[in-house]
Amino acid sequence: QKLIRKVMNITDVVAACQDYGFEWLEQLLETLLKKEEDTNQKPVLKACVQIVDCLVENVLRLEETSESSTPRLISCLSTLYLFCKVKPELLTGHCLTIQPYLNIRCNSQTDIQVIHNVARILELSVPLMEHPGESFLAQLEEDMMKHILKRGPAVLQSCVSCLGAVVNKA
Repeated sequence: QKLIRKVMNITDVVAACQDYGFEWLEQLLETLLKKEEDTNQKPVLKACVQIVDCLVENVLRLEETSESSTPRLISCLSTLYLFCKVKPELLTGHCLTIQPYLNIRCNSQTDIQVIHNVARILELSVPLMEHPGESFLAQLEEDMMKHILKRGPAVLQSCVSCLGAVVNKA
């Protein structure tokens, strides 16, 4: 319960900084993780793993409560992308879980943001997966092509980049 509250506070900060950029938060995470690279104790890395796991659980919980295209979902996915940019390995175990979010109906700008964030996360984390299944990669390739052809400029860059990462991995 305490962790969920802290994670929601982090997502609120990310959401509030959306318009201004959150490079400072990326730099903070990078600095904290870099400081413990050569040590046996890795409390920051452990905390990052817990935060990412909690965020993924929250994304799934939002889907169960039919809030799958809410600002809270966007905040969670944006925060996951932030962690992914700093340390993509944190998300490799969650690629199979978040990939289905590429199949949401695009009825709003929020839905497009979901696809955009998921594509950016997968672009960085899929190449680091040890043994992604061929069916997973084929489905991901199909999803990216569908969005590139149907959605146009809104998700073009993220989907093309993700497709490139998937093709290189396959």
